[in-house]
Amino acid sequence: MKFVLLSLISTAFTHTIELAHPLPDFTQDLEHSLTATESTPKNAATILKALKSLNSNNFGNICELVDVKPDSLFSAYNAHNLAGIAGCQKEIHIDSEKVLKYARTAGVDSNIPNLFYAVSLLRRKNKLGKTTARNHILDNLANAYEKSPKSLVDAAFTMLAAIEVGGAKLSKFVTLKNRVGLAVKVISSGVQYDSNRLVLEGGELEAASLAIRAFVATNKAMSNSKIQQQNSEGSGNIIVMLANGLLLSTPETSVEKAHVVQALSALNADTTGLAKPVSLKRTLNYPHLEMLMTDVFGKPVTSAQFSIGMNNQVEAVDSTGKIDMSVFELKTGVHSYEVTIPGGSNVYCGVKSGKHFSMKVPSAETSDIQKIALKIQKKGKKKTEDIESRTLTTEDSLAISFQISGEPHQIMIRFSKDDVEGFVLMQHKQDGFYAALIDIKTSSKSVFKRTSGIWSIEAIIGNFGTGAIIQNIGKIKIDLEVDSIEKVNQFDVLKTIQHVFPEADSRPHEVISNIFTMLTLIPLVLLFITWRIIGLNFKLFNLSIWSSVFHVSVMSVFGLYICYWIGYVNMFLTVRYLSIIGSVLMISGNKHLNHLAIRRMTTDGYKQD
Repeated sequence: MKFVLLSLISTAFTHTIELAHPLPDFTQDLEHSLTATESTPKNAATILKALKSLNSNNFGNICELVDVKPDSLFSAYNAHNLAGIAGCQKEIHIDSEKVLKYARTAGVDSNIPNLFYAVSLLRRKNKLGKTTARNHILDNLANAYEKSPKSLVDAAFTMLAAIEVGGAKLSKFVTLKNRVGLAVKVISSGVQYDSNRLVLEGGELEAASLAIRAFVATNKAMSNSKIQQQNSEGSGNIIVMLANGLLLSTPETSVEKAHVVQALSALNADTTGLAKPVSLKRTLNYPHLEMLMTDVFGKPVTSAQFSIGMNNQVEAVDSTGKIDMSVFELKTGVHSYEVTIPGGSNVYCGVKSGKHFSMKVPSAETSDIQKIALKIQKKGKKKTEDIESRTLTTEDSLAISFQISGEPHQIMIRFSKDDVEGFVLMQHKQDGFYAALIDIKTSSKSVFKRTSGIWSIEAIIGNFGTGAIIQNIGKIKIDLEVDSIEKVNQFDVLKTIQHVFPEADSRPHEVISNIFTMLTLIPLVLLFITWRIIGLNFKLFNLSIWSSVFHVSVMSVFGLYICYWIGYVNMFLTVRYLSIIGSVLMISGNKHLNHLAIRRMTTDGYKQD
């Protein structure tokens, strides 16, 4: 599915799309690739820029690749780019006047990438000139873009060159930005997969990285000017989908990995005017709640601040992300709390500010639960074994039993893992003894929600007139096998639904069908034979309006029956049309027969009184 207008995107999503897994650490792979003898200045500059984003300065003798006498704009740009990133103290010789003339004058060999290289070189040499000269360069850039195929790469190079020239400080920048429409091109050129990622340019990572970096740079240039835009949840979802498209990609070479790192670094940068894609992890062990926000690289976002709201009480979370939930003085039971992130969708995307989460507060009271037993029972066997540190699979059953004093109204077992929970009702056997046998495979969906891992087990003891008592009785580790349990992953490709239609009912032999058809046509043959015997009399036929309407109505009825017979119309349409034609047929037939009767009486010599 492709999106065409950014304004439509803002309202296209009613939920918050979550960020995929963080990017693996490519630092060692990128550092190792710099030692390869086949490394070119362009590839080396690309990898170096990615390593800078990963806070790595292990470049080695990379300055040997710098070409001090480049013979083209492309090689000159790569030489300056490599020397600038690596900090090489080399003087690169270029003809600034010739480059300036190329940037300001429209020529046969003018193209968008070379104009970007020329503008970048002039900016490094501080040779762009004053505002008037820069506006001339923008005019030449706009004309070159109009003559180009206007692809996503052309649009990206155009905006990057315009930003190098001066960006929003120039009067013609906004006009060029609106003409190029980079934001719309980025979205319209992408293909959406499973409503959580947007893949640009068919997965070509170099073009996608260039487009995303240009998109971020353009938005940053506009946010630094007086023209600022507010981010909505829909636009934040687009940022997350672009990030997921990179995070879920499969770069094979070091250069492709570097392109992914550069694009994600652009999306992860601060003060760009765009929301930062992040993910939020919560760890609750009542009364302690810890929240950790991480970026696309899996690093903590230290600038994130949270506040917790519950029962008209709001508490700020300190810089460590930890809070003691006992400050809310909650009673035993299930409560809902709200996590608020200052700035909301204008600052972060991938998480929703104001989202509510449930929390279970255990009882301060404890019940006298004795002889607690958690055992494993293999299918088809009656013998049980102690759990100890073993992992339960779908071939096992979990046996829970304990003894409790008194006569509680009801006892349930609650299994919980993060925000996932399931319940099992305990059965009263005798003398305060309660037990339950849980088949892991049967309960994998209803109780364990197809989620493997370590589950906490709590006994919820309910009595009339008093609050429920929640008491922890242990933990178990469950491994739900892929073969038996379908694991749900919102970032996997959805399965293709194969529709199976029922087989057609058996039909009689063709000979029998032909005989039946002939039998249905016999009345028609008899009609023509009868007409032959009694003769046809057209003497009383007169051409009038009513006779014409009558005969047309009769033929229409027969035509409608034929259409129904061959399947052109269904029964409901046939009845609807028949009611209309039948009304006309009844009125016209009455008038026509009346005229025939009058004419016959006149022909036979009778006079009408």
